[in-house]
Amino acid sequence: MVEEALRGKSTSDITPETLRTMCDGVKSAGEMSFAHFSCVHGMGHALMLVSYNDLPNALLRCDDLANGWEAAQCVNGAFMQNMFSKYNDHASNYLPKDDLHFPCSIAREKDQKACYQVQGKLILDGLGGDLAKSFAFCAGLSTQTLRSACGNGLGAAVSNRSAYVPAQVVKLCALAGILEEDCLYGAMTDLEGVAGDASLGEKVCALLPLEKNTTCERALLQSHKDFPGSIKERAN
Repeated sequence: MVEEALRGKSTSDITPETLRTMCDGVKSAGEMSFAHFSCVHGMGHALMLVSYNDLPNALLRCDDLANGWEAAQCVNGAFMQNMFSKYNDHASNYLPKDDLHFPCSIAREKDQKACYQVQGKLILDGLGGDLAKSFAFCAGLSTQTLRSACGNGLGAAVSNRSAYVPAQVVKLCALAGILEEDCLYGAMTDLEGVAGDASLGEKVCALLPLEKNTTCERALLQSHKDFPGSIKERAN
């Protein structure tokens, strides 16, 4: 919806007021609903597309959203579109080549967490699909916030690699070591969101041994807290 509305425009044509009001319809129907999330997240994708993958510019335009939650979802969408560009005909100049920390390493400090949350697939590709090495890469980041974010991103990649099968999620997140809870969070958020089944997270936790179940339930509760609209709407 947002991408279609902005198609054919340049970033200079798009005023801050346009961005701030574009999602008002879905926001008024349910703030932080899945529709609201999808709209502002899609705005980040759209800003990348209309700016021809000018990531720094897209991130700056996300700042035009006065609502902090909306701006964060927009930023996540911009980084995601940057990652997707690797797999189409118009690859971004902000993709890692010899440095798997790039573009997170040049991002504004406030955007680095979102960057590493999305960077998982690119890290995994860069390390030949080796999950254990990829988790070790994330575990070596400078702060716990970034380590967790990177683990979340790899968790989403685990969800995809598992073909959305809970038993496979458990098996692959076991490779995460100290980042297992972060992997589970990322995997279950992706698992429930993509599959549209709010029961899948509980199925993952039920497969874990008792000593890990509390950790899993904590990750699941956090994922539901962070994406309440998505889970609620899918459960109805």
